[in-house]
Amino acid sequence: MKHRGMGCVFPRGGKPDEKGRLRTGSWWIRYYRNGKGYSESADTLVKAQAESLLKKRIGQIGIGEFIPPSDRRITIGELVTDLIKWYRTERNKSRFADDTESRWNLHLKVYFADMRADQLGTDQMRRYRETRIAEKASQVTVNRELQVLRKAYKLAADATPPKVRTIPRFAMAEEDNARKVFMTQEVKQWLRDAAARDIGKKTAKMKGLHLRTFVELLFGLGWRKSELTGLRVENIHLAEGFIRIENSKSGKPREAPLTPTLRVLLEPLVIGKQAHESVFPAKDMRWAWKRLCKEAGVQSGKAAGYVIHDTRRTAARTQRSAGVAESVSSAILGWKPGSKMYARYGIVDRSDMTEALQRSEQWEQEQRTATEQLQSAVPTQAGRPN
Repeated sequence: MKHRGMGCVFPRGGKPDEKGRLRTGSWWIRYYRNGKGYSESADTLVKAQAESLLKKRIGQIGIGEFIPPSDRRITIGELVTDLIKWYRTERNKSRFADDTESRWNLHLKVYFADMRADQLGTDQMRRYRETRIAEKASQVTVNRELQVLRKAYKLAADATPPKVRTIPRFAMAEEDNARKVFMTQEVKQWLRDAAARDIGKKTAKMKGLHLRTFVELLFGLGWRKSELTGLRVENIHLAEGFIRIENSKSGKPREAPLTPTLRVLLEPLVIGKQAHESVFPAKDMRWAWKRLCKEAGVQSGKAAGYVIHDTRRTAARTQRSAGVAESVSSAILGWKPGSKMYARYGIVDRSDMTEALQRSEQWEQEQRTATEQLQSAVPTQAGRPN
């Protein structure tokens, strides 16, 4: 056994010859970090290769990139378990835990649970994608599933000490799945009227004023369904005139002022209630939405009708048409500054561009007419062409 600075190399399972080669067994290395010793097999019969690995480990310790041997054996299943625990304990992240756990248990677990974290590469991800596509999953769905793994690796790499040294390259399929369905003013009014009269079953949780208020919040603020169904009394600040949520999709708080209409609708739903109580009695709006659309005489569903998320896109377009600055509208809807969501959702469509071109032509015609009138009013000077 020879010492090399902070560590040493030694044989196990055989005796080296004069050149440091083994016939059986393997060379091992031992080194120290913060006074703690680590041993691992160099997986080689050649002493020089073991010494090279020892130097590599000592270098990693020196620059803070060392990963203990036990963590190098960590599985992808352990990484995802850490991610789910982190989501459940981190502020404003808990709502991602259930979705992550569902995707993992339904599809990812059977492929990746026992795979060592350092074994994941392009080939494994490509085979997983091919298998899922064969199972009729969309490219977008597979992207979301692989994003679970990517987030798990990033969290492990940010740990102290890091649990993985490198993050695999996750190649995502191109997505073009953005719905570009808008509701006309007529459809919006039909839904408002249906919510106002709401003749649904008496056993329905979401009825009457609750449903009317929910619809007005959808069209007014354009917030996501989950953000509205999760509202509590403490989120509604009637005296100050605003509504605020601490846990939006971006993980950041968001607030918006209450218009007179929203204030009138919300007041009877929060007055006299405890701060922790929910504003709306239902968390699942699917049945209430289907009932509302049926009463309004419009189709519901992605295939040939409207879904709740279409109100978010409609609200953004309504604000743009009303002259609201894109930065202000993005702040209300919870999009990041300079977000590409306007382009992704097609907030500006062909009819908008047609109207813009018609206005441009009209403006140019007005300018030409004004110029001609000015020229006709000025006497022609000698020597100058008319």
